[in-house]
Amino acid sequence: MDRSSLRFPALYLTRFAGGFGFITLVTLLGKYVDALAAATTVLGVTFSEGFVIGMFTTGFTLAQTAAVVPLAWAGDRYDKRLVLLSVMGLGVVAYAVFPLVSTPVGFVSARAFQGVAVTGMGLMSLALVGELSAPGTRANHIGKS
Repeated sequence: MDRSSLRFPALYLTRFAGGFGFITLVTLLGKYVDALAAATTVLGVTFSEGFVIGMFTTGFTLAQTAAVVPLAWAGDRYDKRLVLLSVMGLGVVAYAVFPLVSTPVGFVSARAFQGVAVTGMGLMSLALVGELSAPGTRANHIGKS
């Protein structure tokens, strides 16, 4: 088996791993809410428990929103593989931090890093699949990812 035949399965696995990590932590979100949800003070401003719980989800989504354009630009401007490896490394760090989180601010920050990693892995792996595919097979390869 030559190296070129391993390109697409590796990229498909990358997309799967990004989604799997996200879903795994979504299932644990309730446990984090029970353990960490409380009114908290950041820089002298007190946030209610409801706001903190909302930020547990919103931190992820806001980070995704903020990361899409810079990550897409970096992938177009520089090497997509390097950007993919960078966001994969960020994802590893983000997932390693979750067991160590002990404050609501720490959890929202970890969720933000997770959002950037999930977005970057999805964008770059799909962009690489499109780039590596021959024009006649591009739709088939993208559909499998």
